[in-house]
Parts: sequence; C-alpha cells; structure tokens
Amino acid sequence: MIENVKIIFKRIKNINIRVKQDLEVVVTAPMRTSKSTINAIIASRQDWINKQLEYFKQRQILPKKYEHGEEFKFLGKIYPIKISQAKTGMVSLNADHLELSLPEDNISVGIRAILVNSWYKEQAHRHFMPILERYTQIVDKKINKVVIRQMKTRWGSCNPQKGYINLNLELIKKPVPAIEYIILHELAHLTHYNHDHKFYDYVSSYMPDWKARKKLLEF
Repeated sequence: MIENVKIIFKRIKNINIRVKQDLEVVVTAPMRTSKSTINAIIASRQDWINKQLEYFKQRQILPKKYEHGEEFKFLGKIYPIKISQAKTGMVSLNADHLELSLPEDNISVGIRAILVNSWYKEQAHRHFMPILERYTQIVDKKINKVVIRQMKTRWGSCNPQKGYINLNLELIKKPVPAIEYIILHELAHLTHYNHDHKFYDYVSSYMPDWKARKKLLEF
C-alpha cells in the first residue's frame, strides 16, 4: 500500500503519476475519473513507484549538526568542516576544508546553520550571476529579476511573462557544468515555454552536452 498520495484533477486526457523528492506521490487525472480507475493505475505502476520512492529515500539529506569533521558540498566537491574560534562568527573556504569560526564553542546549531547558509547564499550570488550574464547575452533575452532561494522540488523556475528567474540555493553544491545547464534551461523558457522538442533543440544548440551535465545533479 502506497502512502502519501495526492490526487489532482485537471482538464487532461491521461492519468499521470509523479514521485516527488519529499516522497509524495502525485497523481494527475482527468476530471471525473473514478477512484477505482485511479487505484487501478496506481496498482499497475506500483513497482515503478516503489523504485522511485526508494531512490529518493536513499538521497534524503539528514539534518546537519555543524560539528567538527562533518562534510559539506560546494561546487561538486566535499569539504569537512573545521570549527575554530574568532571574535565574530564567520565561514571561509580553505584548500581542503570549510572553516566555521565561532566566538564560543556552545553556539547553537541554529546559529551555526545561519552562518553556513548565509555563506552559501553569498557564494551562490558570486558564482551564479556571471553565468547568468554570459548566457543571457547568448539567448539575447532580458531578465527583470533573479531570486536565489531554497526550493523543495525544483532546481529553478522561470516566469516568461515577467522575465523572472528563480534558482535553487542548493545548486551551489553542484559542479559548475550542472549549474550552467540549469541556468540555460531556465533562460530557454523565456523563448520556449514548454518542454517540447523545440525547447530541447534550443538548449542543445547552445549546450550539446546538456544531458551529461544534467546527470551531475544526481550527485
């Protein structure tokens, strides 16, 4: 029996099933589809759903404690954290570790998290914006607003009408080629709204190896 199933009725022709990273199973069905029909479709795809659920379970991120030796990702590499003392709290990246400087050893996990996440956001702006500028010139489209924030289920999103681009803060932990792919992907939506063959032809014309770059997001 599959738990945490959400059913959405829309004006569509076929039933679609999607498994989200938070382990929610989303079933999108045509209007007036019976419960028995939906249950039958879910049962027929139970093996696939279970595989997807197991995939995401194995990749669920445990809460960080921000303790000495704990590992953190940055631009596709892993750095153990080193705790040191300083007058003010700050984070810095060294050749082989991420240094978290604290005024006192008993600083709470919450404060440590704020310091590290603020550093991640600062680095995201530093690394994302030049890439955005470069690919904006390539696609020759105007961006009115860029927001970098935590996103639960997407690496990015685009509002073509307003010219808004949203990027997931978690991207800063991925390799640069993967970041470039996501940024181009979202910029491509300014020209092609849907994920149809024209969209992917457009992406391929500027980034022929986009499939390899996309796979880097899995690690």
